Amino acid sequence: TITVVVTGGVINPPVAPVTNTNPVAHNTPNTNVPRNDVYLIPGTGVGSINNPNGFVDLTAHILETGYVSTTTGAFTAVKELRREQRPAIRFEIVNNGTKTSKEWTFAAVLPTYPDYIFQSNSFQGLAPGDRMQFTLAFDSMKQQAENDFTINVDPLSSIMESNRDNNIIKGKIYLNLGL
Repeated sequence: TITVVVTGGVINPPVAPVTNTNPVAHNTPNTNVPRNDVYLIPGTGVGSINNPNGFVDLTAHILETGYVSTTTGAFTAVKELRREQRPAIRFEIVNNGTKTSKEWTFAAVLPTYPDYIFQSNSFQGLAPGDRMQFTLAFDSMKQQAENDFTINVDPLSSIMESNRDNNIIKGKIYLNLGL
């Protein structure tokens, strides 16, 4: 949804309002009283319009890399890790399509020693424009300056998608070997 605050004049919304939180009665127009109208914009997140004849397009995006505190569990973004820090990857999965997906999973090839491939549990379908963010922390990172990782959305290709080229993303986590 988009919230539009009108302080005067006329506004021509792209679609009819779904909620009006205007405390002033509608039959007495007063352009000097602020009002809030909430408009549903198709394909922009929770509650967006699902086209059953449309398409699904799950897309992965790396948000940042860093570490997770072993005592508090808090994530901190950094460009380069120290050896004692627990590496972590923050990423999101977005449905850029016009149709709600069915349940889906992801896999992550992590730069651990020994090598490890993480397989997620199933997640509920994503409506058009919806997204889920993840923080994936792990132990035993390889002791090298550049460590590659890969995230693969729907690794078994169980969802019919308009574009599968954006399901796999690759990135690097950097380790300061001098510390």
